[in-house]
Amino acid sequence: MSAILRMLGSLQLGRKETVKKQLVTEWGEEVLTASKEADYVPLPDYPRPQMRRGSFKILNGWWEYAFLRLPEGPELRGRTRFPKRTDGWIPDGKILVPFSPETLLSGVGRQLMPDELLYYRRTFTLPEEGDGRILVHFGAVDQECCVYLNGARAGYHMGGYLPFTIDASGLVRSGENTLEVRVRDVSDTCWHARGKQKLKPGGMYYTAQSGIWQTVWLERVPEVYIKSVEILPDIDREELKITLHADGASREENYEAEVKVLGEGAEVSSVRVSGTAGLGENCIFLIAPVPDCRLWTPEDPYLYDLSVELRTGGSFDHVMSYAGMRSYTIEEDEGGRARFCLNHKPYFLNGVLDQGYWPEGLYTPPKTKAFAYDIRGMKELGFNFARKHAKIEPLIWYACCDRLGFIVFQDMVNGGTTYSTPRVTWLPTVFPALQKMKGWSAAAAGRRDEEGRQEFVREVKNTVKLLKSVPCLGGWTLFNEGWGQFGAAHLTDMIRKLDGTRPIDTASGWFDGGEGDFISDHNYFRDLIVPEERIKNARKRAAFISEYGGMTLNVPGHTESAEVYGYDAIASKDEFAAKFRRVMAEIAALEKKGLSGAVYTQVSDIEEETNGLLTYDRRVRKV
Repeated sequence: MSAILRMLGSLQLGRKETVKKQLVTEWGEEVLTASKEADYVPLPDYPRPQMRRGSFKILNGWWEYAFLRLPEGPELRGRTRFPKRTDGWIPDGKILVPFSPETLLSGVGRQLMPDELLYYRRTFTLPEEGDGRILVHFGAVDQECCVYLNGARAGYHMGGYLPFTIDASGLVRSGENTLEVRVRDVSDTCWHARGKQKLKPGGMYYTAQSGIWQTVWLERVPEVYIKSVEILPDIDREELKITLHADGASREENYEAEVKVLGEGAEVSSVRVSGTAGLGENCIFLIAPVPDCRLWTPEDPYLYDLSVELRTGGSFDHVMSYAGMRSYTIEEDEGGRARFCLNHKPYFLNGVLDQGYWPEGLYTPPKTKAFAYDIRGMKELGFNFARKHAKIEPLIWYACCDRLGFIVFQDMVNGGTTYSTPRVTWLPTVFPALQKMKGWSAAAAGRRDEEGRQEFVREVKNTVKLLKSVPCLGGWTLFNEGWGQFGAAHLTDMIRKLDGTRPIDTASGWFDGGEGDFISDHNYFRDLIVPEERIKNARKRAAFISEYGGMTLNVPGHTESAEVYGYDAIASKDEFAAKFRRVMAEIAALEKKGLSGAVYTQVSDIEEETNGLLTYDRRVRKV
């Protein structure tokens, strides 16, 4: 009976709107103090750790902003009609980029609505004099934006989670330049990717955020430059397969590329190739030997540095990168059971759900060192793995996991129009028999619109492309509990062709059609067991509890709302600790019975949801 009551309590029926208390982490307090200075630059770290250059300028800091209502009224589908040039507008005030306007740290504290536009503006001078191109990089802007330089339209981007770059070479000038960004975010009123954001948050859905939420920066590059570096470790051959994607080279232009592998400050190997830059659509392939390679593991997260050079005619480009020698596979153990393997050895994924929210910054951490605090804290509790849930982090977060030794499974960020919550979420939670594919339909999952489906396909491809070279990235999660689900078999095959080096959790929770590499179960209310195959499948899949736990402990003074949400109310820290240890012991016992991994919910409290191991302000560890 208690389990049934807990299930019903999780359905969030008739939740009330309550006044929220603003929580602040210790790093947020530092930002609030430092940002009183007009020239304060938050998050000043170079934002692309596997593509580091010396010539750059961070554009975070105080920008002008204004909210303007769309002249044509709400238009919830399709692209916004941004003008070709900017016109005059009067600022409402200053906003601290890259914090969304809905956050405390932005200095604004105002929700961007679907029938509004958010305008940004700042001036800048170039990093230094020189030849070549000027690139303006945006880590992420939620959800749709148009970029202007010195009054002229410079570029457009749709999608709130992926980075994009504007080539500003023909628009910038010596002296002062004006950069403007116009943003629209329809949040959960359309099919665009949104993760856990809602305009009416509550329970396991959180405050919708918008606008610039990752670092903006300038970079000077040569005319022919390294656009990206793709790194594929092969521990069996003891080598790194490296693909350089160049931009700006003509098909007749000769090139010379060199990669040096460095370990402990000494050169391990180097490889040099030359040819015609136009071959292979400006892709340059190199194979660098790494003899007697030291393998990357969470227990020994060893990374090799890479020095990458490209010469073409009068151009020379150089970037620094890094790589980890490791492999992620599904293989059979001695008993014939499918297991997740790290470096060809069974490795139990003792994981935690990480949603990446901060009370004063929502999607954006107040400081980079806050990332390390969370990861170290989870490792101290015995976890070696995170499922990054419904969000793509700044690349610095993945680099932190690489350096500290934390395996990551990356969710594809869900989208789609309004889901049939009873059919997709509530009923399968209460009645596990409805978790089979017969309880699912694309329409119920919010996937009627072909345009929205194609947008999701593009974003899945770009997510794989963005994170493919990350050493800690151990697997992909395609769909969560049927949210926005469609074409699971096709999309699983597509991901495997884009990246055949990692396993795929196609259907995390339920609505499993037999695709992917895991039998992936969410279990909050039943006895923990090793999930069994749901359908006949000749290819063995690893057993995975991809969500469990969710114990709720409200710590007075460290909770945002009087209305709290979770799956199992706990009265005290002592009771929480005792039950946490008991549950972890159950999970350890299931490993011996064939379980490959499990994901505890979750790292921290978030707004009403108080089932974290840390409070939302990160000031109290509950166990």
